[in-house]
Amino acid sequence: MTYEPCEDTFLLLKSISTYLLQKKNQNFQICEVGCGSGEISVKIAKQYLNNIYYATDINKEAIKNSKELAQKNNVRLLLKKGSFCNPFKGTIFDIIFFNTPYLPCEDNEKFSDLSIEDKALYGGTLGCEVTNTFIDSLHTFIHSKSEIFILISTLTQPKLVEENLRENGFDFEIVSREKHFFEELIVYKITPNNVLKHLIDNNYSFISKFNKGKHSYIMQAQKNNNMVMIKYGKEQYISKEIFYLEKLQETNYAPKILEYKNNFVIYNKIEGIAIENFFQKLNSNSSYEIIENIINDCFRICFDLDIKNISKDEMTRPHHHIYVDEKNDYNIGFIDFERSTHSTRFQNSRQFMQYLIKYNYKFKELNFQISQKKVIQIGKNLDKSKQLLLDNIIE
Repeated sequence: MTYEPCEDTFLLLKSISTYLLQKKNQNFQICEVGCGSGEISVKIAKQYLNNIYYATDINKEAIKNSKELAQKNNVRLLLKKGSFCNPFKGTIFDIIFFNTPYLPCEDNEKFSDLSIEDKALYGGTLGCEVTNTFIDSLHTFIHSKSEIFILISTLTQPKLVEENLRENGFDFEIVSREKHFFEELIVYKITPNNVLKHLIDNNYSFISKFNKGKHSYIMQAQKNNNMVMIKYGKEQYISKEIFYLEKLQETNYAPKILEYKNNFVIYNKIEGIAIENFFQKLNSNSSYEIIENIINDCFRICFDLDIKNISKDEMTRPHHHIYVDEKNDYNIGFIDFERSTHSTRFQNSRQFMQYLIKYNYKFKELNFQISQKKVIQIGKNLDKSKQLLLDNIIE
């Protein structure tokens, strides 16, 4: 069983047709995701004969019905069963469109328990989960000038969809909208932003979103078999990140810059896990010597930053700023310098001391703790001698 075309189908069809009319002298590879009855692909294929048309659906009945409709209308439509564009692995599309399943699941209803037919309507607990997973998958199937059209509803948490687009390196605009009794249907046109265009055009592969901060987004990718991080956002913050990273290129704890432009910087990936996650993994069998060495190495890096008059201003909560590489001698890496400032007050060392003291609740579960007395003494020595005099601070 597949659902009959209705208002959302016709609105997306109108949007795609209007776009193709403007581009009628060009040739495209076009993929419809979730083709359902095949109504949209078959109609535009009849009207614009110079394109190559592909379509997918997770429902084998939809594939069967679309194939029959295409044959009846004497159009060529390449059909494969599967999710999103994945059945056409290795194919790059100029245009992709998707009438997404956008209804939120009913109360106490799990998406995984839905029938294959209902998965054409319901997009997850919030309504946007399927849409966002589709967006996450797009990088493999596009070039820098590809355009993607999706139809969602105001029931689909549009703000969450828009934020996910930004995290994945896409620009977007609303090209159509239509009000109905309990919702408004919205058609977005999505294109790679300048950062994603740069990555695609310069042969970066395995591009994906990674994280986001207060002022920036972070993606990861692969170049020459090496994993890299791409940080982008407002120029004022990215330029500050670049400024301080350039001062730290000779260190062994800061990322190495590979390239940058006004609103993005690309650097080698700091391997390991965030220090908070490392501490959370500790148990009664953990080596005190390794723990102490990691803490001391973090102190040395904080002190080195202080000597260089660079304050990260985030060392009281460095949960996602310090990484521990368990596979490489527990090497320590520091990331995120966009909020750094010039300071002569040894703020990194002092703030890291505060962090350790606050984290004693976790250490006490493992039958040891950070000596507050010794940490305070380290701080006093900073004032007196401007030197980092480490002592055994675990007791």
